[in-house]
Amino acid sequence: IRASYVREKLLLQKLHVSLTEIKSYYAANEKEFNVMERVRVRHIVTDSEEKAKDIRARLLKGENFAKLAIDHSISPERARGGDLGYFSRGNFPKAFDDTCFKLKKGEISPVVKSEYGYHIFKLIDKKPAGKKELEEVAAQIQQKLFEEKLKKTYDSWLGTVLKEAKVTVYQDIL
Repeated sequence: IRASYVREKLLLQKLHVSLTEIKSYYAANEKEFNVMERVRVRHIVTDSEEKAKDIRARLLKGENFAKLAIDHSISPERARGGDLGYFSRGNFPKAFDDTCFKLKKGEISPVVKSEYGYHIFKLIDKKPAGKKELEEVAAQIQQKLFEEKLKKTYDSWLGTVLKEAKVTVYQDIL
């Protein structure tokens, strides 16, 4: 019997993770779903302080941050308008944290120097520390529980098959 056949036909069709199981796991493992404060920022990186100051001045006059990032930034995120996405403290250099977590929504930072160049940040959004909602993690919990059930069911099935298997050893062939 091929392992893929066993997995597909004998095991997967019988397995189901209920909403009750998902909710129970979520309640019993609250700490797993805690998140730190997160910010979402755009940034523009230049190779000189002078360029960064010039771009910042243009931003303060109302020019579009994403467009200027695409046109002038030297960072890989330039293609996304400088969007770094959401991040928590400790994921980027300290200078990023010290600047970005102090900004107010929509605020543009002063020019910040790092090992990568000269940055200008704009805070897009800020999410407080807390616990992820069940809706955010339900699919992840379902997958985890499903895999646990699959392993348990497969191990049980294999144990049964091995107990019932009849092995004949042909000494003359060995």
